[in-house]
Amino acid sequence: MNLLVSHAPTLPHAGPNQALNAVALVGALVGQLLFGWLGDKLGRKHVYGITLLMMIVFSIASGFSFGNTAKGVMTSLCFFRYKRI
Repeated sequence: MNLLVSHAPTLPHAGPNQALNAVALVGALVGQLLFGWLGDKLGRKHVYGITLLMMIVFSIASGFSFGNTAKGVMTSLCFFRYKRI
């Protein structure tokens, strides 16, 4: 009876939740840097109006995500989330 099991260590599988979280965090970072700079250049109120309009449009677009499989839906949601930047 062999009590020693020799398995190579494996990395944890990155599922759709981790992918969506990664896209959200990258989008938040880039958005803060970009729109913070734009806010200094164009004015905070003007840039806030632009970001609010973009958020509304792309939130509605997320509701129309395409794809018949889970991978297709997650890809479209990540696309629309990243486009909010």
